[in-house]
Amino acid sequence: MAENFYVNTVGAVSASKLSEAVALGKELAKESTAAGSERASIGTIMTGSSAGSVVFQQFLNSLDDFANIMDAFAASSTYAKIMGTGLKVTMRNIAKFCDSIMSGSLSEVKCENHSEPMHDCDKCKELKDLVTKYQTHSHTFSCQKKKKVIKVYPKEGHGRMDKKKEGEELTIQVCRHNFPKFPLDKTEFIRAFPTDFDEEKLKQAKLDYRKIKKYLLRMTHGKEFKNTEEWKDFTKYKFEDFLYE
Repeated sequence: MAENFYVNTVGAVSASKLSEAVALGKELAKESTAAGSERASIGTIMTGSSAGSVVFQQFLNSLDDFANIMDAFAASSTYAKIMGTGLKVTMRNIAKFCDSIMSGSLSEVKCENHSEPMHDCDKCKELKDLVTKYQTHSHTFSCQKKKKVIKVYPKEGHGRMDKKKEGEELTIQVCRHNFPKFPLDKTEFIRAFPTDFDEEKLKQAKLDYRKIKKYLLRMTHGKEFKNTEEWKDFTKYKFEDFLYE
């Protein structure tokens, strides 16, 4: 059956009880699956205002399944033990999966009536205007109020041309909203790495993250970046082109 709902529960727990809570959470994930979820997992949040908290994720076919799971948890000794660690639920989000009406770059935005963007379609134009309005971020003074910076060295920020191409060394203030965001070709929930994830693969993932981040920062640095040829070329990329670059 298709997964129609996603439930994300965040809990704060003391550092001394974190490993115990995660271990119990793995058992609770099995109980969640047995009680009706398609998948369930637990991880830890590494950054942001909830850093150090645990996050419990469940994928469901219906909200009736979630109600059945919560009934099962009420009688679960594992659930009682995890709450006994002092864990406090601080947030719960419930989302419904929907088909995306758009993908790719802004130049590819189209309404659901067309397989390709239609310049003479009012609905396509309206959707493109909405994407431009709500998916575009402009930094203000509040973005950099934490005063964090990231350095992009001369041979960084060039994507696949790193170490081969050289540019200006940049010191860029970090946006607290984490812009620029990474492009995706579809709506996706990005789950936390499991606590038992391979250390070498995790290390490589962090290196890849920084490489992509610095590529986007160099691309979008400066108030006039949208007038550069690099940006104009970038807006024409399909998602596969972005991954290649």
